[in-house]
Amino acid sequence: MKKIITLFILLSAVMSGCSKAEEEPKEPAIFTNAVKNTAEASEDIKKIKSSGDVLYGLYSNNFLSSANITSFSNKVPNVEIYSIETDIYSPFPSEFVLKCYSEGKTPLITIKYGTSAPDMAKFASLAGELDIPIILDIFPCYGIQNYREYTENFTLFCQLIKKYAPNAQIVWSFCPDTETDPNLYQGKTYVDYIGFICYIQNPYDNMEQLSSLKNACEKFKYEKPIILTRFAVSHFNSNDHTYKTEGAEKFIEYFYKDFIPEYPQIKAVVYANSDVNDANYLYFERSDYSLTSEPELLSKFVEIIE
Repeated sequence: MKKIITLFILLSAVMSGCSKAEEEPKEPAIFTNAVKNTAEASEDIKKIKSSGDVLYGLYSNNFLSSANITSFSNKVPNVEIYSIETDIYSPFPSEFVLKCYSEGKTPLITIKYGTSAPDMAKFASLAGELDIPIILDIFPCYGIQNYREYTENFTLFCQLIKKYAPNAQIVWSFCPDTETDPNLYQGKTYVDYIGFICYIQNPYDNMEQLSSLKNACEKFKYEKPIILTRFAVSHFNSNDHTYKTEGAEKFIEYFYKDFIPEYPQIKAVVYANSDVNDANYLYFERSDYSLTSEPELLSKFVEIIE
């Protein structure tokens, strides 16, 4: 029997009676399942180990093609989370989830904001049918015009996920360096992780962005474990046509080796492998954040996360 290894982050319940000032987020666990097929994913748990280390991930919508996941697994073997982006109106990415499962990777799906309750229910139902542990980054909070409507739709989608897809963990994410109101955070009732989105637009001029990220880490340090659902460093900008590959290498090394250890509540970092051809709705500045377009940068990344 071929054994398939799956990684899944599971939160511990917060102990009652602890004061907020003393309370640290509970360590999630990595569930390693040895199973016969996908239907047994949540039942045949063979090993549980504490996750004191940071998990590394990669985001790319190229992962919608299963062949690209295999290719990346060969190039970057230490990546444990693969991430894509979709919306509630598109077909559920079953192939992506199944391929991650077969490769021993945790699927993380970012779901862009939507308002259709029937489509939310359909998405939640399909996510639950697979019975595979997944992480859902629901309705990342940026560019929101109607906060009340956003809160209602976010809460509704969370309720549907909890009802129909108990195999899913929920992330609420936002960009610390934008005008997002962090008070939109819905608290511990629905959310399993706080997510941060951080695109470093210039590796040589980043103090303001880093300061915003540090402030966010401090604000939410006693709430939930943190996942950087999108982190990337630009090494080329098509506006001024300047290459900053060396600066990107140094900043990535600093971030992974020095910045992340300062904040033990950060449990996973997903690098956004996005280039200037992506329809990037977060940053309209035409920047290249991809690792794969620069072999030296990819090689450095692999070395850093070993």
